[in-house]
Amino acid sequence: MSRIVKKPDIRRQELLDIGIKLFFEAGEKGVSIQEVVKQAEVATGLFYYYFKSKDEFLDEALNYYIQQEIAVFEAILKDQKLTAWDKLEAVLTAFFNYAEKMAPLRSSAPFRSEYHYALTEKLISQLKKETENVLTQGLSENAFHVNNVSITAGFILNGLICVFDENTEINKDALDAMKNMVYKILKG
Repeated sequence: MSRIVKKPDIRRQELLDIGIKLFFEAGEKGVSIQEVVKQAEVATGLFYYYFKSKDEFLDEALNYYIQQEIAVFEAILKDQKLTAWDKLEAVLTAFFNYAEKMAPLRSSAPFRSEYHYALTEKLISQLKKETENVLTQGLSENAFHVNNVSITAGFILNGLICVFDENTEINKDALDAMKNMVYKILKG
């Protein structure tokens, strides 16, 4: 079989995509460098050209995946056709579905790395501006009653992150409790 030559950024992304797939199929222990390079049909040396270690690879693959999910949340928050309440309902449901998907992986090493915590902070700051915009929209629609949009947005986003604690049970009751807390905050 002849080797297929791909641009470096495409090949690198292919490796990350394979890593994410393996990670979701079998967790951290299910991701081996040998399996990644086998599925990508590349030499092990190419893997190490892009990534220094398996840990670095997993960190980057998982955090790339998280960035993709954040883009989904941002699209909901920016949707001009939705009311503030509709945006809130849709983004809380999307966030919970994401948390549910990630639940089995919360105790894995990539979720406990400094890089992941730094990324989480970055993601909160990314979503904060759009969340503030939704809160401002809700105020103008007379749907929300909050005194400080910035503090409220930060409080809600940081509170939602607790769903990723490995000891938090994720189920329908948790979703309802999460929504009720946010609604109480916004109703003033």
